[in-house]
Amino acid sequence: MTVIAPRVDGPGQPEADPGLPTPEPTPLPDIDTVRALAERYSNWGRWGPDDELGTLNHIQASDVVAASGLVRSGRVFSYEPHPVNFRELQHNAATVAAKLRRIV
Repeated sequence: MTVIAPRVDGPGQPEADPGLPTPEPTPLPDIDTVRALAERYSNWGRWGPDDELGTLNHIQASDVVAASGLVRSGRVFSYEPHPVNFRELQHNAATVAAKLRRIV
């Protein structure tokens, strides 16, 4: 398998091979497409109006047993909700989107 890396120029980065093509950015879908996909693949209401588990309803006892065999450290993670830093979230999303546009 051959992977052609996108052109990367910047501090600490090797100079890009001038023989490699610069990938064209992939256009983002318009808002109507995003809304249609969200509606098509949404699970809201799938398990009734009082459901709080959503897709977790798919997890069976056998899945829990299989997952327990993957435990290596016993480290515990809290699922307690934390305040969301929307600026950081927005920055991270923009960074990921920019990287994906360069890769694709």
